[in-house]
Amino acid sequence: QVDVCRPGNLRGPVNIYSVILSESGERKTTVDKVFMKAFYLRDEALAEEYAKLVENYSTEKEIWEQKQKALESKFHKEIRAGKDYKATESELETHLNKSPVPPQ
Repeated sequence: QVDVCRPGNLRGPVNIYSVILSESGERKTTVDKVFMKAFYLRDEALAEEYAKLVENYSTEKEIWEQKQKALESKFHKEIRAGKDYKATESELETHLNKSPVPPQ
């Protein structure tokens, strides 16, 4: 969502209000399509870009989750075996703090 700051400390959404007045058959739809074409193209480009970001995020998240499972398994095994687990604990903490951020 985008807001615009206007004079007088006013904020509001970005909107385009347009009115086309003409008689039937005078190409209102054609004018609307020509006028809005750039907006539609931009929307399509943004949707494609966002889809790629979501796909990349899904891949990164899956890899991150698999690594988390492996580190947790290693951590639990070291605790059960009575081994020194501090290095794995530190690695797990670092990993947990670097979780992928979903696109907005």
